This record gives sequence, structure tokens and C-alpha cells, in this order.
Amino acid sequence: MQPLRLFFVPLLCLATSCGGKEADSGANHVVEEVKLDLGKPAAEPPAPQPAPAAQPKAEEVQPAPASAPKRNEGSEAAALDAWHRAQAASRQADPGGKASAAALAAFGQALQGGAAAYQAQLAQKPPTALGADFQRLAQAFGAGGTAGLEQAILTGGANSATYLAWNELLAVRSLELNETVRGGQALGRLVSGMATAGYPRERILELAPLAKRVADGIGGVIPAKEYVVVKNDSYWKICSNLRKQGQPTEPGWIKLFNRRKGDNIAVGDKLRIPSTSLRVEAWRQLRFVAVFAGDLPVRIYASSSGKPESPTPLGEFTLKVCEKQPVYYPPSAPAVPYGNPENPLGERWLGFAEDKQYGLHGTNSEQTIGSFETGGCVRMHNSDVLELFDLVGPGAKVKIHA
Repeated sequence: MQPLRLFFVPLLCLATSCGGKEADSGANHVVEEVKLDLGKPAAEPPAPQPAPAAQPKAEEVQPAPASAPKRNEGSEAAALDAWHRAQAASRQADPGGKASAAALAAFGQALQGGAAAYQAQLAQKPPTALGADFQRLAQAFGAGGTAGLEQAILTGGANSATYLAWNELLAVRSLELNETVRGGQALGRLVSGMATAGYPRERILELAPLAKRVADGIGGVIPAKEYVVVKNDSYWKICSNLRKQGQPTEPGWIKLFNRRKGDNIAVGDKLRIPSTSLRVEAWRQLRFVAVFAGDLPVRIYASSSGKPESPTPLGEFTLKVCEKQPVYYPPSAPAVPYGNPENPLGERWLGFAEDKQYGLHGTNSEQTIGSFETGGCVRMHNSDVLELFDLVGPGAKVKIHA
């Protein structure tokens, strides 16, 4: 006997018994073919199975599309902070996302001389990675150049990595355009901001070439009086007369301001005498020194600080005794003349009026610069202290930060 073929078709009411989920999904209902042999007893029908639990809608369980990953501005900010703290040669632009990595790579190229191309790129398409503040400053730079970026920085921000990074770009690009004041002020904010934020000292010392670029343009932006050289004049004599007039100025500052080298001047030469005196700031923990003209840094030097048992004093000081080839007078011991290997003062001494045992000086051990190994003074490379000695002298102000 041929088996009888029966066809079972689910009723419409069963298709809707689960709240319409299957109907909503658009799935096709399959017709099942069941064969029964009428010559044999039919098997017991299978026990009914409970209906499957309702499944959440597809949009509730599917991940976000790969083209629009969920943003995590906290991790982006942390990635930018780590990237900006690293020295340029060892930066890793890998914050965990292709968009962020690409944004950091482009920003790094801008810091290395590609700022003009970066501005043109931002004018067309600002980055969406690295956070809202980064995007805001990028838009300001793309649309308004250095002036627009400066305004955006000054209208909201602190010492976050975002603002410090953009201050660095502002300094770089402004100095490329010979905008000395704008670039110098950005560099000043950057130096103090990095120090406050605890950046590595090696990273801050990377800014020294930018300070020299500020110095190259300083003569055109600070008010000055013209001085005409007369017979028997010298830089030393000019500065001595200025000091008597209550304007402490050193030969090196006049030379730097006028972009002159050497000591030779001739009758009739016109020199511009800056109205602003230089000041010195030192950071004890980070072991570096900066020289400022107003709020514009013109030099950044490496230094050493005091040992834990004899820390460098903090506060504001005034230079008083400034000596070439200084003699060292250790406590309760004979004087040590200049040139003696036991004399730690090196080539120059710039002592404080408030406490004559402290000051800035050179070294008899160049390899120790950058350490905590002095008796409390600020110690510098001899080449640097020679230049500093020529830039500042008695009456100059010194501030030592923690």
C-alpha cells in the first residue's frame, strides 16, 4: 500500500501567538512534509514543546556599525596626554583606534614643520577624534589660522594635554610666520603649563630651540630707545651708565636684542636698548632654567638642584654678587681657588642678595647636570652659565619654583 502523504500547515493564529515577533521579522513559514505508513500503527505524536521565548529586536542586540564606533573621549584624552608627554622621537600614535591614531600622526607632522598644510587640511575637514576640545581648537586653526587659534585657546582651557599640545602648535606656526609675540606667549604658557602638569624634563628641554627663535625676533617687538655709540664706548661702559640710571642691562642682552655678536662697536653705530629687563625662573624638581623677557622665553637651560638633605630654596631672589672665575668658600674649610678640581662653581657665580650662600653657577662635573647633587644652588653647564652671565647681572630677579 502506498503511504498516504499528509501536509500540515500552521494556522495563522499560531504565527501571531508570540506577540508578532516572528511576523515582524519577515521570516518565511516552511510547509513540512510528513509521511505515514497506514499499514503500520502510527507512532505516538511528539510531546508539544513550549513556544520559544520572545527575542529582543535586532536593533537591541546588534553592535554599532564598524563605521561609527562608540566614542570614548576619556581614553582619547589619555592617549593624547601620553603622546604629547613623550619625546618627539619616541612617540607612539596608537590610542586604540584608527581615527585617533591618524589624527595624532597628522598633528605630529604639523609640529615638525607641516603646520601650513595641516591648517589647509583642517579648513576642509576637521578631525572628529581626540575629543570635543581638540575638535574645537582644530576648527579655530583651520578657519582662522594663528589668530583664530590663539583666541580659542584664551577663551577656555587649562593645562590639559589638548591645550598644551595646541599651544605648542601655535608657538611653532607663529614663529614660522615671524609672529614673535604670539609665538612667544604661547611658548611661555607651554613651558609653565608643562611644568605644572608634571611633564618629563627631557620633554620640556625639547622646547629650547623655540626659545631661541623667540630671541631672534625679540628686538622687533619690545619697546626700546636708540643709542648712538660715541668715542671710547664699550658694551660694558654703556651698561654701567644704564645701571646708574636704574635700568640694569647686561652686554649680552643688548647684543641679543640687536642680533649682534662679538664685542666690537664703532662710533656712530646705532644700538636699540630694550626697556624690559630679563628675569630668570628655575624649576627645582624638573631641573631646568628659563630666561624671560616679559612673558616671552628667550632661553631654556638644563640644570641641577640640591640634594634631599640640602634642597634648593624656593621663592623670589635678586642677583647681587656676579663673579667670573669664582673662588669657592666651603663652610669651615679653606677657600678653593678657581680651576681647582675641588671647586664646584665652574666658570661663573651669580649669587643671591637674600642669602649669599645660594645662587646659580657652573660646574666642575658636566655629567652631573640634571641630577639632585648640589648643596642647594642651581648648577648649570659651563657653556650655559657663561651665556646667562652675559645676559643677566646684579639686580636681575630670580624665581625658583618647586
